[in-house]
Amino acid sequence: MSTEAHRPKTRRTPNLAITVLVTIYVVALISAVVLYFVGFAVRPTDAAGATDVFAWANRLGVLGVFGGMLHLAVAAIRHVVEDNAR
Repeated sequence: MSTEAHRPKTRRTPNLAITVLVTIYVVALISAVVLYFVGFAVRPTDAAGATDVFAWANRLGVLGVFGGMLHLAVAAIRHVVEDNAR
């Protein structure tokens, strides 16, 4: 048997750029949740302002969710490519 079959698979560690992107996605999602609470708090006194806050919350939520999904897809493809390169 070859020694390659007994070696554990090694994965690359995440680099700084990927870590920064994940941080941006997480901050976007947290900001969206905070803005939703602000929108519900402002709604009784200022309906037009609450609409703007909800719009911003939706935009940030979409950025966070789609960014996270894209990140997971790229990571999965990267792992498949790395595994098949050996």
